Amino acid sequence: MTGKAAGGAGAFAWLYVLRLGGAGAAFLATALAARVLGPESFGVFALMIVIARLTWELVGPALDTAAVRFGARALASDDEDADEYFRYVTRLKLIVAAIALVIGVVVALPLARTVFDGLDAPVWAIVIAFICGALLLHFSSALAIFQAQQKFTRLAGLEAAHSVIRLTVYAMGLIALPAVGLMMLKSPAGLIVLHTSASAAVCVIAWVMAPRGIFRGAVSSDVSRNVHAFTPWIVAACAATSLSQAADMFILAAIDAPVESLGYYRAAVQLVLVGELAMTTLFQVLLPKASELKPDQWGEFLRRNQLRAIGLSCIGLVGIPIAPFIVRIVFGEAYGPTGVIFAVLIVGMAFVLTSAPAGAVLYAAERPRVIALLEASKFILIAVGGTWAALNYGAIGMAVAVAGARSIIAVATFIAARRAVREVL
Repeated sequence: MTGKAAGGAGAFAWLYVLRLGGAGAAFLATALAARVLGPESFGVFALMIVIARLTWELVGPALDTAAVRFGARALASDDEDADEYFRYVTRLKLIVAAIALVIGVVVALPLARTVFDGLDAPVWAIVIAFICGALLLHFSSALAIFQAQQKFTRLAGLEAAHSVIRLTVYAMGLIALPAVGLMMLKSPAGLIVLHTSASAAVCVIAWVMAPRGIFRGAVSSDVSRNVHAFTPWIVAACAATSLSQAADMFILAAIDAPVESLGYYRAAVQLVLVGELAMTTLFQVLLPKASELKPDQWGEFLRRNQLRAIGLSCIGLVGIPIAPFIVRIVFGEAYGPTGVIFAVLIVGMAFVLTSAPAGAVLYAAERPRVIALLEASKFILIAVGGTWAALNYGAIGMAVAVAGARSIIAVATFIAARRAVREVL
């Protein structure tokens, strides 16, 4: 077994430790917002965050994946210039951000009259949510560069800084300013302003740290051809992923579920995201390393890292019996129904975690069509199953549908990766 095939065990260990601080700060920020706003207002704020994430995630992760995939390969080769790939992806993201902002201005009023009808969500706050998404789009570009360069300390430091800055501005807007009589930020609209200001600050910091070479210079036709050949199906996959992650909240809002149930559901999702830190960390380490491997090394890479992923998922399942207790400690008694929702979503999280090595192999094997098909299938399962479950069983039914869809696709991802490995043997 080669060192590369073993797959970054040491890198994952210290990266995970570094990210715990950032996850803790993000966790405290969410708990603070949920406690201060209460379930109903927190549900409205959560819908705005879904808009921001959708703006960023529809295309952003696909371009980031291309930057990591080709940037890591170029850094390991003497025949390609990694900065060209970083430069080209950054320019594409500028175009995407501009389009997203225009769309945000156009659709803000229709959203206010439909999804946010009767809720405390002015049109300008919805526009701010789109601006937040555009900022996250560029922040993730810098993270992708450091990921491709395997500068994991810098990557973890920026993510931690984002969480700490967010916690700081939340505390100022929700506690410090109201204590002296300034209440204007103690609302869903005020909180989205605070959230966006934190994203703007860390975006500036990230790009100050980025290598200067990516801002100037030409891009060869080979670079643009490689990116365009690889990216379309990944864009489709990431769009399906983003839609599946946003579908649950929008479906609950569309069926006129009680606003507080949106708060219960989103609080559970935020707790699950803390657990998924392990999955995203593992994937961030494995993707550039898998991209450096030769095809005949993928099988050993998958086998070794699959065991690690299964171990982490088993640790996560410990949270199921104590989910109600965790919810009461973090969010308070007002969020009682969140405990059951959280416990259900943990199951889906555990399955997703086990699929991280398989996903890295599929990206390294350049199987974007397979990835797109898997993610589109997940979206369809959530959209159809989630709508039926939410209509009949509310937020808990939606949680069951989401956990089931994620589990099915995680198993399918592993099967697809094993097939890719067999094809090269």
